[in-house]
Amino acid sequence: MKSYQINPENFDMDAIIAEFKANGFNVTEEALLHNYEAWQSDLKSGYLDEENGYFLFSACGCNPLYFYAEEINGKDYQKTYTA
Repeated sequence: MKSYQINPENFDMDAIIAEFKANGFNVTEEALLHNYEAWQSDLKSGYLDEENGYFLFSACGCNPLYFYAEEINGKDYQKTYTA
């Protein structure tokens, strides 16, 4: 299964999107904002983008910010949520 993780020093959306694109993932602004806003609220989050074929995960805000993208594999955890 293809995956890629970005650990940005700051939230530069254009740079993050470009890096994901260069590594085979068409991550959208909507997905990044969903996970970034959850991280700022100390919530973990996932974003399922079936149209673009990826699932994006970020841990809660007590962790350093990161975005982990992976191909959709049909697992139960691959859904849009905050927790």
